[in-house]
Amino acid sequence: MANVGTLFSGEVTIYHHNGGTTYYCRFKNRSGGSGYIKKSLKTKDYAEAFARAKTMYLKHIALVESGFDPTELNWDQAVKLYSERMDQGQPRSFLIQINKTYFTKFFSQKFKSLRDIASSDIIDYFRWRANFWEREYKNKSKPALLNCVDVASPATMVKERRFLGLIFKGLFKIS
Repeated sequence: MANVGTLFSGEVTIYHHNGGTTYYCRFKNRSGGSGYIKKSLKTKDYAEAFARAKTMYLKHIALVESGFDPTELNWDQAVKLYSERMDQGQPRSFLIQINKTYFTKFFSQKFKSLRDIASSDIIDYFRWRANFWEREYKNKSKPALLNCVDVASPATMVKERRFLGLIFKGLFKIS
């Protein structure tokens, strides 16, 4: 690890890993656990690496100060936390249903931690989701209880977008 620079009086270290040219950053995990968070900044540009490291570190601090542990929460835990805050009834049961059918299949399998989900991944979800039934049941018949079409309707996608927005806003709400 060859140190290139630091931010915030040494709180964040920016470095090259194993003699490579891509920048990485490292900072202490402030969520109560021990150890450090080490992430690739996915750039070879010095100025961009510093900007990304600064954003990553400040976001980590904001999440921890709002009571959210960004290093431990996975998708299933996040939905459980959010659904527990909802009143019993149709919206909650709908969330549980779409989570089991769609959200979990995409987010749980693709991301170890919520911290790893970027806005571009939400766009990827909707691309994946648009043809879910066509892809899942291409050479099989659909379950008899499911009254669905091969391509999701815009109204359905809007509902799912709203739930995703509510989940993220509810979990990342900084008070």
